[in-house]
Amino acid sequence: MDADPFRVAAHGQLTMSDSAWEQARSRAAVIGALAVRGAIGIVAADRAAAELGVSLRQVYVLLGRYRQGSGLVTDLAVRRSTGGKDGNRLPEPVEEIIRDLIRSVHALRTGPAKVR
Repeated sequence: MDADPFRVAAHGQLTMSDSAWEQARSRAAVIGALAVRGAIGIVAADRAAAELGVSLRQVYVLLGRYRQGSGLVTDLAVRRSTGGKDGNRLPEPVEEIIRDLIRSVHALRTGPAKVR
């Protein structure tokens, strides 16, 4: 994996940095050893989490990806966030416009505060 910024990947070809590749290889070694066991105990999962520097929950996520994947190192490559459970997020300037609009509409609906 070279770091040439002008390299164009062929369709269907995965490219990643050398550090991301090494991280995926490390994950594959640890998670692959767990995956062949069948049921995974908390002690083994906790050891894997410590070795990989991830949470216990993330070990189970990686284990699921490994078992459902094709058995390749790339099954455990770092993935980009999709923006949360509700899909992609809007750019920050758009979010700010929406927040301002919501505040102004809410202020119009509630009117001035009544004092007792």
